[in-house]
Amino acid sequence: GIHFNAYFRAITGNAWTKRYRTRLAHGRVTVFVEPRGSNHYPVQKILDLRLEKTFTFAEKYRLGLMVDVFNVFNVDTITSWGTRLGYDWLPGEYPSTDGHELYGIVRPRQARVGIRLMF
Repeated sequence: GIHFNAYFRAITGNAWTKRYRTRLAHGRVTVFVEPRGSNHYPVQKILDLRLEKTFTFAEKYRLGLMVDVFNVFNVDTITSWGTRLGYDWLPGEYPSTDGHELYGIVRPRQARVGIRLMF
């Protein structure tokens, strides 16, 4: 037969807090400039689909041909960004993000084709 599956997920973004980091004589110091967990990354809303056609042969074997599409609408929700203000960890190599350097987004639309033998 032919099978169609849809999987939708909505995931609340993780909490984050702006931080200020500086060097003092005794080492690095981090200060939260607002209450912890004051902000959240955007909600991820992702739809995945699968279409599968199965064939039966020799009465006890089934062969499935499938196509999966992940992140159907190709959403580009941000999953993380820098939260440090005014501190260069390694000047020139790992500078201050001043609050919003992009670190990660949801993986782009992808497709997978597969075969499965059931016995």
